[in-house]
Amino acid sequence: ITDIGHFTDYEKRQFELLINNDASIWTKGSIVELSIFAVEVSESRFDFGKNIWFFEALKIADIRRNDARPVKSFDFMSIENDENRSYCKEYIKYLIGITDEALSSVRNSYGFIREMAVWFSERDIDLMEVGEAQMDEYLLWLGEQGSISDLTFNRKVSAIKAVYSYMA
Repeated sequence: ITDIGHFTDYEKRQFELLINNDASIWTKGSIVELSIFAVEVSESRFDFGKNIWFFEALKIADIRRNDARPVKSFDFMSIENDENRSYCKEYIKYLIGITDEALSSVRNSYGFIREMAVWFSERDIDLMEVGEAQMDEYLLWLGEQGSISDLTFNRKVSAIKAVYSYMA
């Protein structure tokens, strides 16, 4: 492990398999998240390059927080494609740093964008190279999800439009 802050889901699973075969006390809970969190909050400067961002380590105005629905972290580890992960991090960093959106709104955008990035990453498609046919295929897949309402579908499409406007 060169840098625990840049873990991917695959590396995390491998690490957890290793420690779960150990009968020691450290196998209780998620040692990976605990380790990343401990490193993150102890650093003097926030590193947006890491694959999981804990907000206790990031100084964000209280007005953007909602104590009733707190945002604890954003996790980019499930996006296996390095470029797609980087695009998502840059966009979420923009939403956190430049816009004045509440973190709960940023969390919604993050969830929608991460879902799209994972879908395209699983097909080895770079988000910057998505064509009309590929986007139509993704939107068709979204629409086929049984539990998605029209409102949620429209929100996801709006989030996709916003991320591509940002990237342009």
